[in-house]
Amino acid sequence: MPHQECLRYFVLSRGRVTYMKKGNKFITTLLVILIAGSLLVSFTYKKCEGTGKTVAVIEVDGHIVREVVLDDVTAPEEWSLCGENTYNVIRIEHGRIRFLDANCPHKQCIRSGWLSQPGETAVCLPHKTSIKIIGHRGRYKGPDAISH
Repeated sequence: MPHQECLRYFVLSRGRVTYMKKGNKFITTLLVILIAGSLLVSFTYKKCEGTGKTVAVIEVDGHIVREVVLDDVTAPEEWSLCGENTYNVIRIEHGRIRFLDANCPHKQCIRSGWLSQPGETAVCLPHKTSIKIIGHRGRYKGPDAISH
């Protein structure tokens, strides 16, 4: 039965063929399942959340400061958040939003770029400021139909 041994999982190690042990097979399988599951959940979340108007939520220190319906923005606007020795400038346009300027040391929030899809987030950690894009489903208006 030499052919059956060839069908086992193997790994190249320093130029020689070694077979995977049970623990390695288990860990590899578990990692593949976790990665596939997280991708599936991520795509499903974005699809479900994006069914209505796009809403941006701006938070400072965990408190909602402003909510903007990005689909209703007609003219570009810049909005400033100022604190003690801190500032963030947020640019809002039709369908998208971003950090335009900040006085934080690394400027990672500015490098996040434009946010337009539900599930996207930009954070300025030193200033405890975040922008999240969420889907807005609207108010519940009752059932679509009733069957008897």
